[in-house]
Formats: sequence, C-alpha cells, structure tokens
Amino acid sequence: MSNQTLPEASKKAKEAPARKTQPARPTRGRLYRRQTARVEERRDGKPLIFGWGKRLSRRQKTKIQKRAFWAFIVVAALAVVSVLGYSLYYNNYAIPGEPVVTVNGQQIPQSLFRKLNFYLSQDVSNQLAAVQVQVNAAQKLASSSNQATQIEGEKELNDLQTQQQTLNAQFSIPTVGAQSEEDLVDDVLIQEQIPQLEARGVPASQLEASAQDITAKLNAFKKAFPATVTYSQFLSAAKMSEDDFRQVLAIVVRRDKMDKYQQSLFGPTGPQVHAWLFQTDTQQNADKYLAQIKSAPNVQDMFEKLAKRYSRDANTKTSGGDMGWVVYGDTSTGALAENWLFDAARKPGDLSGVIKIVNGEYNIYYISGIDPHRPISADKLSSLKSSALDHWVAQIKTLPQTHIGDVDSSRQLDPNNFPPNLPTGAASGASGAPTGP
Repeated sequence: MSNQTLPEASKKAKEAPARKTQPARPTRGRLYRRQTARVEERRDGKPLIFGWGKRLSRRQKTKIQKRAFWAFIVVAALAVVSVLGYSLYYNNYAIPGEPVVTVNGQQIPQSLFRKLNFYLSQDVSNQLAAVQVQVNAAQKLASSSNQATQIEGEKELNDLQTQQQTLNAQFSIPTVGAQSEEDLVDDVLIQEQIPQLEARGVPASQLEASAQDITAKLNAFKKAFPATVTYSQFLSAAKMSEDDFRQVLAIVVRRDKMDKYQQSLFGPTGPQVHAWLFQTDTQQNADKYLAQIKSAPNVQDMFEKLAKRYSRDANTKTSGGDMGWVVYGDTSTGALAENWLFDAARKPGDLSGVIKIVNGEYNIYYISGIDPHRPISADKLSSLKSSALDHWVAQIKTLPQTHIGDVDSSRQLDPNNFPPNLPTGAASGASGAPTGP
C-alpha cells in the first residue's frame, strides 16, 4: 500500500513533527517544603463556652468572640440609654404629674402644686421685705428726740413687728404647702361653679380671669420684688416659664374675683336665726337627750334645762345653750349646722336631729326665732366679708356631689416642691425678710 492510499488522518499524523521535551532543570540546591493548614484553622479541641465549640477552629472562635463582644457593647449602650431616658421621663414627667390631691375626679398634679408654692413663698418674702423697709423708717422715728415723734414711731414699730411675726409664721414649708393645697382644691370648685353662676346672670367679667387681669397681677408682683432679687431669677429658681407663671396667676386671680363677688352678697341686713345649742360627746348620749327633749311638754324649757346641766359647749352652757342671733355666713357655726339652721323650710320651734360635726362633737339645735332682714353690725359685717370666700367654699364642700380625696402628705411636705430657703418650721421673732428664692 502506497502513501497515496493511506487515510488522510494517518498522513497528517506522520507529517506532524515530534514534540521535544525540555530537559529537567537542575535544582541548584533549592529546598521545597510541604505546605500545611494555617494555625487559625486548626481545631484545638477546647470549648468556647459551656462545653460548646470544641469542633470550631481558632479563627471561627475569634470571629464569634468579636461578634459577642460588640453585641454586648450595643446591648449595654442601649440599656444605659434606656435607663437614662426613663430616668429623665420619670423625673421630668412622671413625678411632676403625680397627684397631690384629687377633687371630683380631677387630679391636681405635683408640678402645679410646686409652682404655686414658689409663688406663695416669694409673695410672703416680698411682703416681709416691704415691711422691713417700713420697720427701718419707724425705728428712726422711735429714736427721735421729739417726744411726740418718738411715741408715734414706737407705736408704728410695734404694729410693723406684729405684721412681721404674722408673715414669718406663714413662711415655712408646712404653712405654704397647706395654703397651696387649699387654694388648688378651691380653684377646682371655683371653676366648676363659675358656669352655674354665669347662668344665673352673674357677668363673666366678675368671675373669669382675663389676660388683662393676669397681666395686672403679674406687673404688681414684679414691682414688689426687693432690690436684691429679680423676676427672672425667681422664674429660673422655680424652673418656670412666664406662660407657666401666668397659669399660676390665673388661679390667684380667679380666687380674688370669687372672693370679691362673695363679699358683695353681704349687706347691712341679712337672714338671722335665734338658735340654741346642746352639745354632747357621743351619738348614744345625743340620741338619749334628744328623745327627752322631744317628749317634754315644753321643748324649749327642757332644752335649756338639759343644756345647762349636760352640754359640753362652754360658750353657751351657762345660758342654757342660747347662741343668740346667728347670721348667715358666720363660719363659727360650721357648714353642716348652718345648712340646717338656714334651710328655707325652717320655722320657729324647730328642733334638729343629731348633727355630727366631728368625732366627740354631736350637736342638737333649736330655733326660737327667724328674721330674714335683721340688721348686721359694722364689725360683724366686716367679719362676714373677710370670711365670705371660706364660707362659700365650705358650703360647696358639703354638697353630696363634691368628692375630695386624701392629700398626699409626703408630696405636700416634700422639700423638692419648695424654694430651698423656705424653712421646715415657722420662723420666730421679727427678723428681717428672706429676699431670695
């Protein structure tokens, strides 16, 4: 078979040149070492935590440890932020919002109580500073060589020192706290009664605290500051904005206006009853004596006889319980007794049931006369006007729909709710005024 008859593939195979292999290069003394696994990838057989992780390499364990470390840092940071945030919220919102007392379901927050405390404290401090200026002037008069001037100065000095003692007695945490709590409770009742009074025709201008009224009160308050204290320092110490303080002044203005309106209801004549009082110490004794009085042929005679012998009221016992003519608005009788004495259905000869005033004081009343327009003396009228608001509020508090909760005494006396210079007890003597918040 000739080359021409061979398959084409065989021809190409024969024609292809043979490959030359390169001769192996000499090593020239170079050493080759066997490669091993990286140290980090080795398994050391040691657990990572609680017996787990023996099969992990060192690199895997390091990676897990780093992740755990940063996760701990993040969780710790979040915990710190949460604690700080809650602390800020609790101190700035939760605690100030906690009620000091509740009136008809309305909570009076500690924050408002604190603001009013700062106002009342500064108001007394301003008054003390003003009186001190007058005392200094009176002392100069009292040391005058002119006898008439000296006598006048000494009299004025005595009056001013009495004022100082009265104001110093008000400048303490217990007295300021009690006054603040009372004013806030009264304000809730005042605001509830204003719409009813307006519905009866009382002009809103006589009852509502307008922006102009508040501004006038604010200006008078600023003017009363002594030279050593400024209004801005007062706001800073009280941690109040002016809007906060205007809210406080609205309470004061409403109270002043309601007081003025209640005073206007008293005139030179008024309803009066000739009342008699028999007071006992227990409900059992009161019931026993009341039964004896009711069964007597002459109720008034029996009332006087038993009162002279058994009544516990020192002011009326010797006269058989005779209280004289009692005028409406006289707070000395008490709201419960007054409600019965001046009820529209009362008539001469009426005998009350047992009226419990407080524990150990159970009263029985008898009416011998009624005069709806009996004249009132000037001194008595002045007394009625001065206690007009207290009398009205006391009447509101006896209404069945009025519900006043217990006062939280711990918050009422908490020093954090008062200026730092306010003493824990009443000051004594006629010392100078504290002038800073």
